[in-house]
Amino acid sequence: MLWRGCGGSGIACPALPQGAPLTTRTALPMPIYNEAPQRVFARLQTIYESLDALGVLDQFAIFILSDTPDISSGRAACAL
Repeated sequence: MLWRGCGGSGIACPALPQGAPLTTRTALPMPIYNEAPQRVFARLQTIYESLDALGVLDQFAIFILSDTPDISSGRAACAL
């Protein structure tokens, strides 16, 4: 389950029936600011593998958004 019911925003999202196919692609933005790239990418790998295990990986696009001012940290993230 990715999200059901009412989120913190108060916007109600209807629950999908069990096994209902996804019909749209969803962007998963991952903002990074002064974080250890290895830890960030380890979390992203867990998300990626979970989506793959559910058979819905092709319905998602992961975007990494970094505004880290530290050049060496930014280069390390790009290397991963």
